[in-house]
Parts: sequence; structure tokens; C-alpha cells
Amino acid sequence: MRVALVQHPSITMDLSHTGGVEVAELNELRHLHDRGVEAHLYVARLLGQNPHIHEIRDIHWQNRYLQMFYYWQFQQAEPLADVYHGHFTPALGVWAPDRAVVHYHGPIHSILPFRCLLRSSYRRVHYVFCARWLQQRFHGLYPDIPEKHLHTVYCGSDHVSLDPKLAACRPNRPPRIIFYGGWIPSKGIFELLEAIRLLEQKRTDFEVHFGGSAFSHYKRADSQEIDKRVRALSQALRTVRLIGHIDQSALTGLLSTMDIGVFPSVYEEPFGMVVTEMMAAGLPVVAFAVGGPRESIVDGETGLLVQNKNVQALARALEKLIDDEQLRLAMGERARKRVEQYFTWDRHVDQLLEIYEQIIKRNRDRKR
Repeated sequence: MRVALVQHPSITMDLSHTGGVEVAELNELRHLHDRGVEAHLYVARLLGQNPHIHEIRDIHWQNRYLQMFYYWQFQQAEPLADVYHGHFTPALGVWAPDRAVVHYHGPIHSILPFRCLLRSSYRRVHYVFCARWLQQRFHGLYPDIPEKHLHTVYCGSDHVSLDPKLAACRPNRPPRIIFYGGWIPSKGIFELLEAIRLLEQKRTDFEVHFGGSAFSHYKRADSQEIDKRVRALSQALRTVRLIGHIDQSALTGLLSTMDIGVFPSVYEEPFGMVVTEMMAAGLPVVAFAVGGPRESIVDGETGLLVQNKNVQALARALEKLIDDEQLRLAMGERARKRVEQYFTWDRHVDQLLEIYEQIIKRNRDRKR
């Protein structure tokens, strides 16, 4: 089997600093090779080196119709591939509908290009979504696409290295809460800081380790302003420790010293891989009940979900876990088991291979 993966031309693949989509692509590439699949990934811009990742230079990525040339180049580079698997690439349905898998990692808000002319082609494509709510929304927009071509395939986590059995011995100290991510308003950074401020009005027997930065892979004109605001608010709080950007290689060691995870995104986070990383490390996770966390977290079992943007409820949920060590441990154990059952890269690739086999079998049968 030969699989050609392709990234949307607007995304830069920076191997030193990867976001959620890039993490998924790199893990798919690695695990497919581990299964003996010949797989290559094509990107518009590559920073770093990987023998299985290739550049397709594209100067038209801001124009959705001129992007067609990028996908044409991709197909010319891989004419013999059994499957074309694209991330955020609905245009694959134009060039190779019978071999295409279109993978969505975010909200469905744009139409399929040339859909009025190519409706029958888009019905032949298979679509993969990182959460069920995305699949349902897509089906609502395009009810004529067969449901058997719509698949929810959850992202995985590095559950082997994040094994909570590797956790450091926790001495008698205040409970530690961990947050990490890009410092952008939609990630709920200011809601979290406000919830901490409310908690500090009552107590300070906890620590909040606040990771990430305003200068991550999110490119924003107001990054400097956000950085100053976060630092000013944090300095006014006694329990917050700013720990900066966290390399993936350091994540295991860091999470092993934590007790509670918090994921305060206030927008419809497509999936939220940070949540399953925390769960894999045996941490209960507190999050707003919006987007992907509603599917990864079982409220009251593996963590706590609270009303979106309700900082009082967020503070109460954190306090509940601060006060009850046994509850934290029990939830964390169940969180880890849930990751092992649903959110591993092995399971992710198993499901992709099933979809690939469906495509290959259908094409083989048509040739007979």
C-alpha cells in the first residue's frame, strides 16, 4: 500500500514547533511506516528535515481557487499512490475523488470548491473528522454525502511516554494545577487567570503552573499586548508560576509532577490534544463544556466540565479537586484508562487503515 499525505498549502511544517494538525500528520506518517505502509507527506513549506516529507512550492495559497495548482502538483508527484490523504484539503475531491480522504481538524465553515459542478465527485470522497461533533456538523451541511463515507477518528496521544506509573513521588506539598498552550484569548487564558484570582480570595494552598507563550505558532498582531497582559495579571497572583514554552520532550517529566489539568478554551476546540495528554499522564482535567472536550472528558468520571466562560464555575471545579485527593486520584486513573481505550495513535492508524482498505477494495472491484 502506498499512501500520499498532503498538508494545506497555508500551513508551514516546522519540525521544531508543531501544532495539533502537524502532530497528527507526523504521528500518522511514523505509525504508517511502522505498519509497513509506504507513506510520504507533502507540504508547501518545510522547516527542518525528514526524508519522508517533501515540499511543493505554492505561491497562491491565499486564493482557494488558485490553490488547485498546488494539488495538481501533489498528484503529479504521486501518480501511483493508492490513497491521497489530505489534511484540511477539500480540493482533493476535485482531482482524485476515488482515492481521496479529506481530514478535518477544525470547524466546518467553508463550502467544498466547485461543489455545484462536482457534487457526484464529492460523494465518492471519504471524510475524516477529529471529533463526532464535527462529523455531525458536516453531515448537516452536506446531507447528500453518504454517511458511510463520514468517519470520526480521534487523535491519539503519546500514552507510552506519558504513563502515570512514571510519575515522580509527590511529597507533602500543595496540589499543582497545569495549563499549557498558545496565549490567545480563545484558549481561555484570561478566564483561567480570573478563576485563579477568585480562588485566591479564599485560599492560596495550591499552585498553578502556566505554560506556553504569546509567541507560539499562532501569528497575531496583538501577541506583544497579550504577553504583557498575561504577565501583569500573573504577577498580581500569588499562586501562578509562568513556566514558558514546553518542549514535547519535557512534557512527560512536567506532567508527572502535576495533580490537576485545566483546559479552559472558550471556543469550539475541534478536539483538544492537550486534554488527552493530561489524561494519559493520569490527571483529571477541568474544562469548559464546549467542542472536543465534551467527547474526551466524561464529566464526573475522568474530569469536570463546566458551563462555557463561567469563571465562577471553573473556580469551583478546580477547588473541588484541590480539596479531594482521593477524587483526583480516582478520576486520574479512569482518565488514563479512557485514553488507552480510545485515544492512542495505534487506534487512530488502525481506523485509518480500515478506511484506506475500503477505498482500495472499491477501486479494485471497479476494475474487474
